[in-house]
Amino acid sequence: MLKTEAAREIGCLGYVARASGLAYDARVAHPFTDDDPRLRIPVHTGGDVLARFLVRAEEIDISLALIEHTIVPDFPLTNKSFNLSYAGNDL
Repeated sequence: MLKTEAAREIGCLGYVARASGLAYDARVAHPFTDDDPRLRIPVHTGGDVLARFLVRAEEIDISLALIEHTIVPDFPLTNKSFNLSYAGNDL
């Protein structure tokens, strides 16, 4: 598992950094336009494969919301019924 301090020390970026607890997202730090919606940065502290998977799954939903907001505002792309579960627990 990759701990937060180790991820910071070696300069991790992207979903690997966020799966280790570093809350940095280039879409938020450097928005495409001035009217971008406020994006939530998905962060998990597990530092393992499951945490990376959860970050990526949340990023897909956030990216779809960004597309929905900027490109096709009249066409809903997000699937509200999508639910992640692990060992019987909702995540």
